[in-house]
Amino acid sequence: MPDGTIIARKRLGYTRYVAQGGDWGAFVVDLMGVQAPPGLLGIHTNMPGAVPADIDKATLAGAPPPSGLSAEERRAYEQLLFTYKHVAIYTLMASRPQTLYGLADSPVGLAAYMLDHGDGGGQPPRRSSRC
Repeated sequence: MPDGTIIARKRLGYTRYVAQGGDWGAFVVDLMGVQAPPGLLGIHTNMPGAVPADIDKATLAGAPPPSGLSAEERRAYEQLLFTYKHVAIYTLMASRPQTLYGLADSPVGLAAYMLDHGDGGGQPPRRSSRC
């Protein structure tokens, strides 16, 4: 169990808790579920932990589901297909990934990302807000 989990649990005073994660947090909650620290009742993630290569290739191409999938697997396939087709962040990240490098450590990198990706119609954002 990550030391941060122990510290946060003790500091907040919870003896039982759940964890939710998406994006990078999905990896964290997956590991928490595997490690099963005391008091963890369950996890929720909105990202699949692993996608078989043939499924990944088919969904990226927008192909119909492979034959032989169970009803549960077909539902997962359709949800993954929706994610790949309709979640804007993946489209933005895939279009010019080199601008993502600066997001982690640079306000200038964040500004470059925002100016580069603009409003999706080729125009930079009209207004930026400070967080």
